[in-house]
Amino acid sequence: MKKERDFGKVLREIVKAAPELKDLESKAIFWAPEILWYNLSVHVNERIEPDSSSPKAVKVYSILCDCSEEEMKKRFKENGH
Repeated sequence: MKKERDFGKVLREIVKAAPELKDLESKAIFWAPEILWYNLSVHVNERIEPDSSSPKAVKVYSILCDCSEEEMKKRFKENGH
């Protein structure tokens, strides 16, 4: 069975990859536990365009989706990004 992901760690990794999302750290403290992951996904989707040619987008989405950067790039290409 896969271990539950640590939301705080994932958030910090995303902010490290995309410093322009730093404000999410102060917003996330007000999110109810049951919507943490949903809100993080919404905010990333609003501010980072999925793009297989963007190293930043590939990195951020691979962190968010818990997959390798190669897998994320493949998913983007399959979806026309």
